[in-house]
Amino acid sequence: MTFSTFLIKQLTDFVNVYRQFFKKTFVASLLMSFFCCVCMAVLLKFSDFDKYSNKQISLLSYFISRYSAGETYSLVDLSKIFLLFFVSLFSIGLTRFEGSLKSYKGDEIVPFNLKISAADIVYFLLILIVCSVLDYGVFRIYAFFYEMSSSNVQNWIYSEFFQLRIYMPLVIFSFALYKRSAGHSSEFGWKNLLFLLASLWLFNEFGYELILLARIHVFKLMLIPTEGNSTFIVESLLVIPVMALLFLGYHSAMYTSLTLLNESESSN
Repeated sequence: MTFSTFLIKQLTDFVNVYRQFFKKTFVASLLMSFFCCVCMAVLLKFSDFDKYSNKQISLLSYFISRYSAGETYSLVDLSKIFLLFFVSLFSIGLTRFEGSLKSYKGDEIVPFNLKISAADIVYFLLILIVCSVLDYGVFRIYAFFYEMSSSNVQNWIYSEFFQLRIYMPLVIFSFALYKRSAGHSSEFGWKNLLFLLASLWLFNEFGYELILLARIHVFKLMLIPTEGNSTFIVESLLVIPVMALLFLGYHSAMYTSLTLLNESESSN
């Protein structure tokens, strides 16, 4: 499969997955998003921060940024990895119920989450632990080089390791999700990896821009009457439905992309 063909099919799937499943799965994704935010709040509660880190106004800030600095690793940096854990559970339920959802009439909620087993939860918990350990290891390697390098080299190292911390968990969860759903491993090669990264980058950047758009044009307007702790609580609650909007897109970027690539390999 050429990159242009893959890109056309992937972009089409982004549109189709929302058109077909959005109304039928939004409550499920909203519930997953709520649990994710609860985990984020717990991580924030037990996080340490570098003395130069600024206090943020809500959980949203910790979701879209990294706050480990100097010699201090902040547990709240794992927020995105926890989101991927819940996205993976959502996706595994969706793939098993997908046929029923397509033929389902009406907009009522289909409880596809009933297809999620205890074994699925344990499986993705293990992946979450692996990604968390790797995230900590990447930070420690970066901190080691940071102390030894000049400013220009520091900036380059920071940029590379920052991107690694974002996309490494996405890639690992994607391959794990495909293996769990399809029952076999994806064809692993540089071509598949690069195509997968392109798909993940497209939706990850879209999700980031969507969150910023919501914060600038909607959240700030709604937060005008609030101040202090009220602002933190209200914006943290507002992020739940916005985060829920991303679940289907991540499902497509993580699972459908590998399905397309493996179908192409099988047909050759």
